[in-house]
Amino acid sequence: MTLAQYDKRVANLGSPLVQQYVRHLQLWPYAYRARSNRDTIDGVSKRWPTPYTAERGVRTYKTLKAMTRVTALEVGLNRYHLYVPDFLPAVVAGWASMRTTLVTLTMDIPAEAWHRAVPSTAVFPVLEGLHLILWWVYQSTDGEAIMRDIVAPFISNQHCSLTQLSLRTPRTAYQYILVHPSLSIRLLPRLESLTIEQIITSANTQHLRRLLDLHSPSITHLDLRILSPESRYSLIPSIDEWYTQPALQARLPHLKSLALSLPSTFMASAPHIGEYLKPYAPTLTALELRGFFVPWHHVADFLRAFACNHPLETLTLCVECLNPQLLGLLRDRFPRLRRFSPAYHDIDHAPALSFEEGLRTHGVRGWGLRHLEGVMQPWGICDGAEEFTLALKEALPDLQTLSLFWPYYGSYKAIGPFGRNFMIH
Repeated sequence: MTLAQYDKRVANLGSPLVQQYVRHLQLWPYAYRARSNRDTIDGVSKRWPTPYTAERGVRTYKTLKAMTRVTALEVGLNRYHLYVPDFLPAVVAGWASMRTTLVTLTMDIPAEAWHRAVPSTAVFPVLEGLHLILWWVYQSTDGEAIMRDIVAPFISNQHCSLTQLSLRTPRTAYQYILVHPSLSIRLLPRLESLTIEQIITSANTQHLRRLLDLHSPSITHLDLRILSPESRYSLIPSIDEWYTQPALQARLPHLKSLALSLPSTFMASAPHIGEYLKPYAPTLTALELRGFFVPWHHVADFLRAFACNHPLETLTLCVECLNPQLLGLLRDRFPRLRRFSPAYHDIDHAPALSFEEGLRTHGVRGWGLRHLEGVMQPWGICDGAEEFTLALKEALPDLQTLSLFWPYYGSYKAIGPFGRNFMIH
């Protein structure tokens, strides 16, 4: 945005009506201007950070200080420009006045700015959700010191109220292992939801295991996203090593929702995933597996982790093929499943059977599934999608949402006057 646009937005926030009713505020405190036409690469104009005056800092501070009813705040800096804005202290001083009302706080700023952004002693008495996206501008930054002296104390200070904690590092930045000895967090007795996104470069996740063990009595939702280091593939644990790591041996007796994202190199690990899921299966009602596709010949192995008539209600799964046989297997194992969100390569069925006959043969008819929302991969085969959609509508009378989407295969196309939210893209 230009400085004029920035000034206008700050002025809008200064309106008494806005300050009275705004509850969710996003702050991305940077402004840009285009330099001369000579500042182009391949004919594309580049945008650069603009100077920020002290006057604008004071105006920003006064505006934010008056917004005392905000309950959800997002603060972020652009990770594609290697600088820390001079006006960050003014912004931080302004939103610090919201600390008694904030219920959710999201911070997406470089590690180098943390000492200016958040005092380690800050306490937000009613804060329930804390979402930190941590990234490094320079590889030479002492990440361990920042985690030990600023981030960990800041998290620990919210121990009385925190129920959701998210620690993530983006793929596009210099990556860093967030959960390590420097991240010494005290017990968060009300913590129910934990999200961890970080790289794994060895077979040792003992520190993540300690964090999980510390909060095992209260955690009901776990979202574990494992990133692979782009330039150090030799350091990724093998499939056998990965499933023996301490973090995947943690016992979470009250876990209801599990989301697991692994690198695509784990495509052949379905049997291991089944073994990993067994301890959690009895209490799960929602499961999401992302990042790799379960080969068709391993689907049954994966499902053996769950007892028949398991009470799972929501399932997200990447499979090679979406067909009546797969739906039949899911129906037998999860009769109470209400939402199935598959990512798949193609739609297929036995050559000797139509889709309608296949659904009947595999016992899918009458299943109580309410939502089937699939995403086909760009290289997938979409032949038969319309026939499959019509057969599903006939076989599943309780179906409310049917979305079969594949990128690059044309625009939205509705199939039939279903009267509800039936769609095909």
